Amino acid sequence: MESLFYFFTGFLTVFLPALAVDFLVAFFLVVAFDAFLTSFLAVVFFAGAFFDTAIVLSSLNIDMEYYTKLSYNYKDMTRTEIKKYIKKKYKVESVALWSDAPTYIVFRNSKKKWFGIIMDVPYNKVYRNSDKDHIIDIMNVKLDPELITSIKNTKGFAPAYHMNKTHWVSIEIGKVSDTKIKSLIDMSYNNTL
Repeated sequence: MESLFYFFTGFLTVFLPALAVDFLVAFFLVVAFDAFLTSFLAVVFFAGAFFDTAIVLSSLNIDMEYYTKLSYNYKDMTRTEIKKYIKKKYKVESVALWSDAPTYIVFRNSKKKWFGIIMDVPYNKVYRNSDKDHIIDIMNVKLDPELITSIKNTKGFAPAYHMNKTHWVSIEIGKVSDTKIKSLIDMSYNNTL
């Protein structure tokens, strides 16, 4: 239903106006020039309307994604909220194991096995094909390999940074809903018992 809304919004606000402008240009060409050349250019302008629409709709989808987050009570968890959730649910405190990386915090279960680690790392270390180098917060969790295969290349997820990529996945904090993060933390905790 949502994609139908995007289609009609895009069709009415972008494609029709672009098509009208392109039609007027094509009409002028019919009057002014040879019919064969005009037919060819009319097709080009019609295709141009589709191209213009695609560009605007791609930016519209970004805005609609933000709107969707707001309208469906979508909430991004922060590093602090994740720590609070784990402390409340599992009675586990985070531990900074490395003095040279005090912002890297680990969560361990009663058997001292890691079920999560939060790190702040350069974007291009997580998403290898990017040239962006700003710092992002990520959380690595241990999941079933089948689940990792299905989510590791979706928005907000990446193959595990600095961990075994078969059993761990990186979640970009702030790009995945709180419900999904909590669910994955729960799975990770249970996978390490």
